[in-house]
Amino acid sequence: MYDVWDAYFGQLKKHSPEIKHTVMINKMSTGIPVHQVEYDEDHNYCQQYINCLNEIDEDYIIYMQEDFYLYRDIDPYKMREYLDIIKSDDDVSFVRLCKQPFFSLYRYSQQQIDHWKSLNQLEVFTSDDVSEVEYNDTLYWVKPPREKYTSSLSYSMQPTIWNKEDLIRLYEKCNRHSFGEGADWTEALNTLNIRGLYHYNNEPQRGLLHFDSNVFPYVLTAIVKGYWNTMEYPELVDIINAYRIDPLTRGELNPSNMHGQSWHQG
Repeated sequence: MYDVWDAYFGQLKKHSPEIKHTVMINKMSTGIPVHQVEYDEDHNYCQQYINCLNEIDEDYIIYMQEDFYLYRDIDPYKMREYLDIIKSDDDVSFVRLCKQPFFSLYRYSQQQIDHWKSLNQLEVFTSDDVSEVEYNDTLYWVKPPREKYTSSLSYSMQPTIWNKEDLIRLYEKCNRHSFGEGADWTEALNTLNIRGLYHYNNEPQRGLLHFDSNVFPYVLTAIVKGYWNTMEYPELVDIINAYRIDPLTRGELNPSNMHGQSWHQG
């Protein structure tokens, strides 16, 4: 991922200079220009994350991944407003910085989808996790308080402002061994009665996975299946060129079959 880091940190500095950054990493690197916390690879994923969170002094964090590239300035006033809501409202543990319409099926085989259909379970995997219950003019409940979550998008690994204490409780309860989303997160959220909000201000939908975010304009994600995701984000071309990244090393994502193709200039 060395070809990813320069652009990731560069875009953060360019578009969110007021935000402090910490990287959780398996081995300290001189190529990372921000604070680093090293995790123990002998621990499972959740325990690694908990240990690193405990090394962060701040009580509130923004969850990120290294290929979530910002492509415009964040809205610092809205970000502060959302943070203040988490601080003041005991019902709100997190604010997800984008809307997600449904659980995408593109990553699964047709055989898996047909199997779910035969069991009448497909609705569970495509269920709309967007409650449309307003909290204010740009925030909606992921699910309202006292209403149980139903889908894997209840917990989503997207840029999210979190109460760190509640995020630690969630990771302790879930205690999964590997990185990824799944029903175990939903069960843990329900058990702990952790609730949150998502941002939406009439932004357009981008591909299958989410809507754009004018409060936190980012690429979801720059790398898909090992390839540059210019298929959904033409903004990536300018970023790749700005950081002198060789696109031929990875190639582009092919819109027809989700496999790589050669980078095309012009």
